[in-house]
Amino acid sequence: MSPTPFLEIPDPDNPRQIPLPQPTLYLGRSAECDIVLPFPQVSRRHARLSREGEHYWIEDLQSANGLRVNQKTVGRQLLRDGDEVALGSFRLFYRNPSSPALSNGDDREPDYSNTISIPVSAGLFTQEAMHRLAGRDAAETVRVIFEAAKSLIASRDLNTVLSRVMDFVFEYLHADRGLLMLCSPTSPEPTPYVVKHRDSPLLPAAEQGRYSRTIVGQVVREGVAVLSTSAMKDQRFEFGTSIVAQQIRSCMCVPLWDEEQVIGVIYVDSRSQEGAFQEKDLELLSTIGVISAVAISQSRLREEMDKEKNIREQLQRYHSPAVIRSILDSGLESFGLGEEKDISILVADLSGFTPFSERQKPTEVAHILNTFFSAMTEIIFQYEGTLDKYIGDAVMAIFGAPIDQEDHALRAVQAALEMCHTLREMNRIGIFPEPLRMRIGINSGRAIVGDIGSERRLEYTVLGSPVNVAFRLESGMAQPGDILIGESTREQVGSRFPMEDLGLASLKGISAPLRVFRVVQREPEAGGG
Repeated sequence: MSPTPFLEIPDPDNPRQIPLPQPTLYLGRSAECDIVLPFPQVSRRHARLSREGEHYWIEDLQSANGLRVNQKTVGRQLLRDGDEVALGSFRLFYRNPSSPALSNGDDREPDYSNTISIPVSAGLFTQEAMHRLAGRDAAETVRVIFEAAKSLIASRDLNTVLSRVMDFVFEYLHADRGLLMLCSPTSPEPTPYVVKHRDSPLLPAAEQGRYSRTIVGQVVREGVAVLSTSAMKDQRFEFGTSIVAQQIRSCMCVPLWDEEQVIGVIYVDSRSQEGAFQEKDLELLSTIGVISAVAISQSRLREEMDKEKNIREQLQRYHSPAVIRSILDSGLESFGLGEEKDISILVADLSGFTPFSERQKPTEVAHILNTFFSAMTEIIFQYEGTLDKYIGDAVMAIFGAPIDQEDHALRAVQAALEMCHTLREMNRIGIFPEPLRMRIGINSGRAIVGDIGSERRLEYTVLGSPVNVAFRLESGMAQPGDILIGESTREQVGSRFPMEDLGLASLKGISAPLRVFRVVQREPEAGGG
């Protein structure tokens, strides 16, 4: 039976040995931890010990003062017999006679010291890390960070950002191959976006090649930067068949961390030599990764903002600002999809406009229509209606779509009354060469609303019987100055407005007679006839 591993705590006041029988133990200052270390340098939950086979791994739990094994800052590290573990400035020793430490020149025992992992959020900008980075040459380090930040964050296009990231990686690190991968909510594995080989042109994503999913998976799950100086000998990755298959001798992988989550990774490897990368290289790559994550997030945000701007510019031609805000807040998932809705349709048409326009110059006709449509559209938007279309000298609006409105019929009638009042005022002050007259038809019911058209051109509109009735009310029955509504609209608005019951009417193209109502306006129609 193998001896039980234990932790040796050389505390002068209370030296002791703590056996490690459990598969997982927590170390920290809190009384809830399995191994309580009541020292000020130790965080409440400082580290975790995890058994894998015959060996234990120790992992930093984003502690305030960090975790070191044999004076090296680590995020997660395989422990060997005699390893010194420091939680902040508090030291203890790992003892496991069945896992002896390696002696110099002893190449028969497995080497567990090939891998370093550092939590990017906790260990990147520590004083020790900055000293190691400065060891490259302080001026060079500052220049690399400055140039990367200036170039990447200034780039607007996402593809440009991704390509420049790999250019920086290959300029400052001796990698044979590099991949930049981005995470997706729909996939458990990041997707390669850029693959680059030294002394080779930038390759398309389709030629992504293979990489160590073992290492990449750890980086994504744990948010750590990983360096393996001898990947083929590292038992940590003994099941990573791609490492052996591709003869990867050393590799590094760092997360793209945007302070909330890992959005991707940068992965580089070398097939030419073991020890191609050092810890200072890992920290430099991690620095590039942090800057890259900021640039990628900013680029994505700019793309979303540009997309929303374009959508907003399209929507504002047909919808009120309040409706646009509701559409954008809803995430646009269902906008444009054909769906059946309860709506009200308003059709307003200028009466006798054809003979009127024949007496005007074409430019004057265009100016008159633009003035009329602008005023009527503002009123439609005021009541949060949707502009469906202009048809010659007529305007069609929808209430109750794309955003549901329980009072869509009320809004339509209120908008119609306001439109008539506004036109009377425009006629009274002489905006037009001659007074204009308008007819309005309104009908409510269930109709199909959404993007209708061809692959080349789609138009947000409404289809169904309620639309036909609204058009027939306006063109077949209404007189200049009239607002006529169908029975379904009348039922929804109730007695809010004075009404005149016109009785049953047979409308062209409508099979059954319909009861029609005239909304009584409190102001006389200017120029009616």
